[in-house]
Amino acid sequence: MASFDDLPPCQDLTDQVKKLERGSIASGGFSDVYIGEWTNPAGSKLKVAIKALRVSRITGEAERLNKLNSRLRRESKLWHQLDHPNVLTFLGLVSSPSYGLIPALISPYCGRGSVLDFIKKDPSVERLPIIIGIAKGLQYLHSQDVVHGDLKAQNVLMSDSGTPLLSDFGRSKFIATRGYTTVFTGTGRYLAPEILSCGMSDREDSDATVTPLKSSSPTDSPDESPPISPSEPSTTKQTDVYAFALIGVEFVSRSSLDVHVFILMA
Repeated sequence: MASFDDLPPCQDLTDQVKKLERGSIASGGFSDVYIGEWTNPAGSKLKVAIKALRVSRITGEAERLNKLNSRLRRESKLWHQLDHPNVLTFLGLVSSPSYGLIPALISPYCGRGSVLDFIKKDPSVERLPIIIGIAKGLQYLHSQDVVHGDLKAQNVLMSDSGTPLLSDFGRSKFIATRGYTTVFTGTGRYLAPEILSCGMSDREDSDATVTPLKSSSPTDSPDESPPISPSEPSTTKQTDVYAFALIGVEFVSRSSLDVHVFILMA
């Protein structure tokens, strides 16, 4: 994976995307998702999802806001480089007061919702191809030294053609890229044991934060912080695989994941 400085900037779609509905169609711990329409320079139109972070829930300090904005752009530049049939495409950013103080993330709209929404609507659907598709997407991420960091069934979307797409990369960890890591504060029931053992709380649908680590390279940015302590576990490829396994349990068993997590952790 290239370094940040080697990557081209992702597209600025500010003048090309318009919101189709006033209200959000989904909300997470720190974000709201809206339906929009992207008109590209050639005149073609595409229905898109607009993901806007709720900055008021994250920070009230100008300095931290600037850092968050910088980190969002760094993560966006890397997500823009990912290209795989089972990874949701990142189209670009939109800067507008209607979406808050930092740019909103733009991706294709998946009207079928998450894989959970999909199988609930059609319980008879063949699930093995979906699981295999998720595995292929995760394998690709790891081959690019990318740790998803918040893998769960709700973060896997279904395309119109029925292809599972891994999503939510704005807070993922890019290994060996200027020392950035992701400290996990995601959905508790998908947490790996090594994270649970460090006392991480079960905060449903919360978002991970990106924390800079001190790098050993003298050429790295001077904006550094001390490494996170062992009591603040970061996500790894292994924790991604654990989360993937739980998605498999959830799909195959067709029952509540909470029961199986209790059995596995007992």
